[in-house]
Amino acid sequence: MSRWTVGRMLAAGFLLALVALAVVGISAYVRIGSLVESQAPLRHSHVLLGQIGGLGDAIHALDRVSRSRQDPPSAEWVDAFEGTAATVERRLRDVRTAAAGDTTHQELLNRLEPLVEERITAPQGDVSLLFPLVSEMHQHEEAELAGKLAQSRDSAQNTRWLILWFVVATSVLVALCARWITKKITQPTKQITAAAKRVAEGDLTRRAEVTSPRELAQMAQAVNTSMSAILAAHDEAVAATAAKSAFLATMSHEIRTPMNAVIGMTGLLMETDLDDRQRELVETVHASGASLLVIINDVLDFSKIEAGELTLDERPFVLRACVQQAMNLVALTADAKGLHLSSHFAPECPEMVCGDEARIRQILVNLLGNAVKFTEHGAVTVAVSTAPDLAAGQSGRVAIRLAVRDTGIGIPADRLDCLFLPFSQVDATTARSYEGTGLGLVISQRLAEAMDGGITVDSQPGHGSTFAVTLRLAESTHTLIGYDRSAPPAHRSATARSLLVLVAEDNPVNQRVAQLLLERRGHRVEIVSDGEAAVEAVMRTRYDLVLMDVQMPVLDGLDATRMIRADPPAHGAPRIVALTANALVDDRKASRLAGMDGFLAKPINETDLDTVLAAAAAHADVRLAGQSPLVDSDAEEPASIRACVGAIAGAVPDDRQRIAEILHNFADRLPVVLDRMDDAAAAGDTRNLARLAHGLKGSSSTLGANRFAAICADLEERAVRHPEGSADLLRDLHDQAREVSDTMVSLSTELARV
Repeated sequence: MSRWTVGRMLAAGFLLALVALAVVGISAYVRIGSLVESQAPLRHSHVLLGQIGGLGDAIHALDRVSRSRQDPPSAEWVDAFEGTAATVERRLRDVRTAAAGDTTHQELLNRLEPLVEERITAPQGDVSLLFPLVSEMHQHEEAELAGKLAQSRDSAQNTRWLILWFVVATSVLVALCARWITKKITQPTKQITAAAKRVAEGDLTRRAEVTSPRELAQMAQAVNTSMSAILAAHDEAVAATAAKSAFLATMSHEIRTPMNAVIGMTGLLMETDLDDRQRELVETVHASGASLLVIINDVLDFSKIEAGELTLDERPFVLRACVQQAMNLVALTADAKGLHLSSHFAPECPEMVCGDEARIRQILVNLLGNAVKFTEHGAVTVAVSTAPDLAAGQSGRVAIRLAVRDTGIGIPADRLDCLFLPFSQVDATTARSYEGTGLGLVISQRLAEAMDGGITVDSQPGHGSTFAVTLRLAESTHTLIGYDRSAPPAHRSATARSLLVLVAEDNPVNQRVAQLLLERRGHRVEIVSDGEAAVEAVMRTRYDLVLMDVQMPVLDGLDATRMIRADPPAHGAPRIVALTANALVDDRKASRLAGMDGFLAKPINETDLDTVLAAAAAHADVRLAGQSPLVDSDAEEPASIRACVGAIAGAVPDDRQRIAEILHNFADRLPVVLDRMDDAAAAGDTRNLARLAHGLKGSSSTLGANRFAAICADLEERAVRHPEGSADLLRDLHDQAREVSDTMVSLSTELARV
């Protein structure tokens, strides 16, 4: 262990700083003293200049007095002359004394004094010869003063540079010493701090290696000793937890095996002929077995988490679909209690993320189940947004926040701490009103933590609770090939405008699914629960599309469609598409005979839905322009085009030439566009392929080529979501394009002749 201590290092640093300060101060004192001494010659030159100036003034005065002499001279003049002469002589002596060391001044004075004596003895003489000598003395002394000033400036400049270099050198020395001392103190301190932080985070593998200064080395030794003790205690705790988890896992597995037989056999028994009493008993056993199996699953999940055996299966998935699936699982229970179940996605939420979809859905189902269980009236809402998270942004991930809000009974503040404790209940009394093991929230919290997140809760008794799950997930572009924000998003409709859609469906879960699929594509949705209400709604409101369930109470979908077709509303009949789980050929034929325009099987395939919406949008665009050809859906494409173009020509009879030109241009451009689409598909440029299909869809639907537009809409969707299926659609598009092009050329020729 080093003999250096922190106190000794600091004392050495302070001593060095004091020595450096003393050196700078003494050097400055000495140099400033020399500058002060150099000021004496300057003052002497200033005095000598004053004396020379006084000598010149005295000679001028002598000249004036001499010039004022009269013959005979008066007594006053004699006194004035003698006084002035005495002044000149005194000034000469003063100058000679002050300039005793200057040979130039002495020579000039030797030349000046005889002339002065001569002028004093002969007052009428000319004194003008004296002035050049005095002026020469003055110039000489000014030159001497200028030299002394320059010397003084040089000395001051040298002093300034000397002091500056002393300060710089001293500062560098002190800085180097300070850095050495700081390094010797801060580096060991950082090592000890890092070791303590690792202990707090559970990392007990790396120790603090510090040998000096002495105090810090002793502190590091104490931290290392504590780490050893904590590591031993941690190993014991892990062993105990592993034993407990292994026991729970074994028992859960052993119980699950016979419970599967109990549930399976009772399920088979319920399908046999039973009287009411027997059925009641069997249903009770079956429901109890299912409830027990849920509890066993929770215990098994918890035991896996406790034993550290939980693994996450991270794959790309659609976040919106995951949330919807979780909501579907509690929709019936919420509907039975009269609760409004809804979700809201913030605009900045990514469409695709990468994570364990099943575990995320498990968390949501648990939170939604609790929300529905503890809410008697009101609503349960799921709000999905992104949370500001610097750490997530730096790691290339996005923080997703899933907030489940209810209007239920709420949780007292003093019971919030019990929410995430195993086998703990908010209402722990024997007369509690709500069942449960108390593991659901614990498992959800552990799952969220495994995804680098957590769960927070905000609750007020009597006003409801909000459970917010934050997960750090990676945005995924793996599944949506070629997807970016400038391309048409996969969750939006292939249509270019918002449609008003009527959903006639009696099942609350199916209602909710259809509503969310349509609303997330930007369409407006209205819902009715039977065929009679659907007929009344169509007669009252101008819908762009009706999704009609075939089997409904009061009036089924087939009869409702027949009534609408038999007596269409004044504002025009909408497109009606069958929405049913019966997807046999006979069912499709029955819906077509009833007058329906299409068929959509349940569960709803989003690609098929987008094709239906594209056809509905094309039909709606014509109706909006007052061009309602009302072409039979089973009519051939040429008839549909002719009806649409005829309606357009009838609306603008004076512009038939222009319509003919539009048709001709479409037919000319169609092969070029199809070639570009083939090139984009061959190059794997799905974004450009979707863009071309989108543009071709809009122009073809405007001219009545509805089937062609539907293929374009399907191709646009496939290009984004399933590009591997684009080749088949392109072939269909080429086959259909020949008929469309020939029809439009023929129509263009006919219109041009009129």
